[in-house]
Amino acid sequence: MRSKASATAAALAEAGWLAVLTAVPVLFNIQSDRVFEPDKIFLLRAISAVICAALVVWGVEQGRAALTVAERPLSRLPLFKPVLLLTATYGLSTALSVAPTTSWWGSYDRVQGTYTYLSCIVVFVAFVMLARTRCQIERVVSAVLLASFPVSAYAVIQHFGL
Repeated sequence: MRSKASATAAALAEAGWLAVLTAVPVLFNIQSDRVFEPDKIFLLRAISAVICAALVVWGVEQGRAALTVAERPLSRLPLFKPVLLLTATYGLSTALSVAPTTSWWGSYDRVQGTYTYLSCIVVFVAFVMLARTRCQIERVVSAVLLASFPVSAYAVIQHFGL
């Protein structure tokens, strides 16, 4: 039985991954020196922190059932082992890096370090653990399509030099 806290945490995590799918691709700041990446990454990191907190609350409420998807343990899912291996590789390369701080936070220009990668993994894990219904999948598809229209329109405008 789902408690109110568990249901609220799951809804918050879903709202978070939908926000990541819609707001992050569309966001750009023309007043910035670096128009695209840093603003998007900071938004992604902030939303993923909220998603992570919601996942913790949901996981505590669910107990061991949180570690299964459709009656299967997470370790039996097709992408679990490759994602785990890549995450371990990121962690090891950051720990053994010549500049671990830069590896963790990313360079000044791109800000795409291990922290940003882990933010993406949080969104991925939340989706894998909480997307249970067809309606949720349809919302994800709708969010991706909705975000693709302004991005595509901007690309067409750039192509024609407008």
